[in-house]
Amino acid sequence: MHGQTRIEFIFGIVVFSIIIFYIVNQINIIFSSNISDYETSNLKAETNSLMEILTNDKGYPNNWNDFLGQGWLKRREIQITLSSKELFNQQVRINVTYDSDMKVDFGDLRFADSNKVSGLPYWIEKKVDGSYAVVWVRIPKIPASGKKSIYMYYGYPTAQSEGNGNNVFIQFLDLSGNFLPSGWTRTDIGKSGTATVSNGILTITNTGGANVYGSTYEATHVYKNLTISGDFVAVANVTGQKNTHEWAKAGITVQNYVKARNYNGMAMMITTPAWNGCALFWMDESYIDIAPADYEADSGYVTFPTYIKLVRNNTYVSGWNSTNGKDWNQVGYAVVPYGIEDFQYVTLFVTPRVTGATGEINFSMFYVYQYASPEPTGIIKSEETRTNESWYPVRTIGLVEDKSILSKNKIRVLNENCDLLKNFGLNNYRLKVYNSTNLILFCGTDTLRPAKIVVNKYVLIENDVGNVTLEMW
Repeated sequence: MHGQTRIEFIFGIVVFSIIIFYIVNQINIIFSSNISDYETSNLKAETNSLMEILTNDKGYPNNWNDFLGQGWLKRREIQITLSSKELFNQQVRINVTYDSDMKVDFGDLRFADSNKVSGLPYWIEKKVDGSYAVVWVRIPKIPASGKKSIYMYYGYPTAQSEGNGNNVFIQFLDLSGNFLPSGWTRTDIGKSGTATVSNGILTITNTGGANVYGSTYEATHVYKNLTISGDFVAVANVTGQKNTHEWAKAGITVQNYVKARNYNGMAMMITTPAWNGCALFWMDESYIDIAPADYEADSGYVTFPTYIKLVRNNTYVSGWNSTNGKDWNQVGYAVVPYGIEDFQYVTLFVTPRVTGATGEINFSMFYVYQYASPEPTGIIKSEETRTNESWYPVRTIGLVEDKSILSKNKIRVLNENCDLLKNFGLNNYRLKVYNSTNLILFCGTDTLRPAKIVVNKYVLIENDVGNVTLEMW
């Protein structure tokens, strides 16, 4: 009996050994033979590069995309008021009061999303150096409930402004050059006109253009040759006008077609000498007839510069004017232009109304943003000061405080924010940091599958000896 038991035991060991050998062999085949020498070299170079970033202080990069590693010393949380519905790519107006830690010209302002990492596009509408700035920021998502915060960074004396309205608004007319920017065009309907750009001012003229009341509407328009869908707000700053006839009209239009056509779903917010003020005109008759327009006149006297605004909300259009671009007065009431369509052209225009008359208007600004009611605003909170970069999530700044001495605080922060490593394009990886006795950081894949590349580096973790291991597949 004892001999039989011994034989069965030996046989079991042999069978078990064969199974283990087969499994190991298959693992080697699967995970070792399917990667070429070229891929191995590239992956090893990439892994070594990432290890250097994480464990060496290479100074501050000069690219805003890596702003967390640069010299912004101050920041403030901005709490965004929530709307009745979820908003996407919403433009928000922020009023920034000058802080002595800022550059006098506000050139060091930058904005980041809720994660304090992702930069947000912004544009400074107006400013008084050393006093205040009106800034527009485009926010990817604003929830209908809960909380939404973005962050304003400043306190970097060598930074230059990177504000760009083209990255913020649905449509933005850049008047910084000497010509209409790319994508913008001038169209003459019926009578000739001009559109020139100089010193930040757009001047539009037209000679002899007939009034909108007639069957042939004649005017000069400047617009981006692209329709806008959905609800929107169009804002312009009018710096002056020279219209020789009292019923001449100049301002903003929303219309189905930029051409003479009765069935045009047109509404316009204008400045006109007739009232020394503003008016909202719109088409309200069938296209079968000659399509006249109605109007709602503003009773206030307009001095230039002045702001005008045209709002499209569903089928309704309303007109507004303002002396400062912040406090708005509605002109008349919201109207429904006859035949208005889902996709609209928004133009700046002038028409002198009668033969022989001339019309001219000057604009210093024009932009279109997404409509929301109420419009979200931002409340700027108290100032935070950077201390040894501890309030930055760990990213390109690495884990070091000084040379190759890793910070326990940064290791702790990264442990709580492993997703930040995706900024390096990491997918299949494992990052581990040990001090002399314990595993103190683990990010990435938890698997028994052998890694294709393993890079190990011995480091100091404050006063402890440790090592960092980065594995890649």
